[in-house]
Amino acid sequence: MRFLLTYWSFAFTISLSFYAIITWFGTRHLSIDSKETLTLWLWGEYESTWATHFCNMFDAVFGKRHLSWQCFFRSSIASLVSVILFYILFAKVLGVMSERTPANLPFLFVLLAGPFLNFVPDYLSLFETRWLLYRFRHINSAFGHLSFDAHQK
Repeated sequence: MRFLLTYWSFAFTISLSFYAIITWFGTRHLSIDSKETLTLWLWGEYESTWATHFCNMFDAVFGKRHLSWQCFFRSSIASLVSVILFYILFAKVLGVMSERTPANLPFLFVLLAGPFLNFVPDYLSLFETRWLLYRFRHINSAFGHLSFDAHQK
């Protein structure tokens, strides 16, 4: 019973944090036109693809230019937050860290090693995601997205 309570408390905290971040981002960084467009899209009254909207949000979060310090900094923050959340989930909530690593890793070690191991690969992965999203932007059907060939021109 304690495990379920801890698990659901963690899930609730993550959901509430996600809602708070999205609300903060929407009120501070989206223009009125962007908010109206997003609202229409969520209601299903705006004709466009998910890739177009996701690209716009992606650019709003990480910036339009990928090869910039701003994008690298924001990618690094997202990476660090992910490392911390996964550490809390695996070590504290689920208690399976000892099954995945040779020893129980202290939080300070994870906090120092996580950025060293993740910042550059996550930044490169973000570049790949951006590239794929912009390729998807020109495909209008769900079948086209499922059968997407990255090598086609």
